[in-house]
Amino acid sequence: MDKPRVPGTAEAIDPENLEILSGDSGEYAHYGSCPGCSFPGGNGPYYGNLPYGFGPYSTLPTGAYSWHYGPQPWGWPAGWPGSSAQIPPPPAVCSGFYYTVRTGDSLLSLSRRFGVSMSALLAANPQITDPNIIYVGQILCVPFPPPPRTCQGFFYTIRSGDSLYSIAQRFGLSMTALLRANPQIVNPSIIYPGQVICIPFPSPPGICRGFLYTVVSGDTIARIARRFGVRPADILRANPQIVNPDLIFPGQIICVPFPPPPDCRDGFLYTIQRGDSLFAIARRYNLTLDDLLAANPQIVSPDVIFVGQVICIPQPTGAGEIEELEID
Repeated sequence: MDKPRVPGTAEAIDPENLEILSGDSGEYAHYGSCPGCSFPGGNGPYYGNLPYGFGPYSTLPTGAYSWHYGPQPWGWPAGWPGSSAQIPPPPAVCSGFYYTVRTGDSLLSLSRRFGVSMSALLAANPQITDPNIIYVGQILCVPFPPPPRTCQGFFYTIRSGDSLYSIAQRFGLSMTALLRANPQIVNPSIIYPGQVICIPFPSPPGICRGFLYTVVSGDTIARIARRFGVRPADILRANPQIVNPDLIFPGQIICVPFPPPPDCRDGFLYTIQRGDSLFAIARRYNLTLDDLLAANPQIVSPDVIFVGQVICIPQPTGAGEIEELEID
């Protein structure tokens, strides 16, 4: 085997004419012929020191190459010839995750794989001066894809051990609904702790034999049930989309079923109409408000009734008749 060339040789090697051959030592790799090169001694072979090993010919290195030709050691692929290729360190702060470049990677392929734009990838890696040059073994920051601008639900930060499937199950969602709310996720199998996604509210039932209610801060199923005079079990039965009764969120829309009407043997059932109030109903049927409430113990607040709700109108007792007073 010829003696390896040493740093300081003035001639350059055309990278298009190089080919790494296997079977040589780990310290020196054997290069094939270099047609047109003007090295003393003919067309090769030529050698380079590969402290981290070597692999098949590629536009990306398999390690940090220190060549034994050219005016100074120079790397691959940056610096043909005469410049030193130092792999730049990753940024100290990464709002995402660190990724180690592998053979065949490019910024474009990484951008597509992880669902981030090229501009976002470059902004997260200011150490990259040429987007066409990255190195095998180089560590890059892959920023998390931003969550959607609008979220008909709430934002959730992914924790260690989470998967989209487990998140969907926890919040009573289908995978389809979860992915539809997060178009930035290009691969359902790839999410990372710290990534923010949108958890859409489960859709309220298509048929609600009651009224739709928007959950406010501090609400629980039990509190809502007490407020509207229904049982918690009735609310859960009317909302099959709620998989965990302890998990409801401000802004979520649920169905509050009407409380069932009482036994009304001594009267008749009446369906609340738009514009009705208990006071107006009592006057219309010659009742006192107390008579009407006594016949409808399911009504917990005389100020809270709903269109479509069924109540009992008892037989008038005469106590509600308006007596005319003579004024002397």
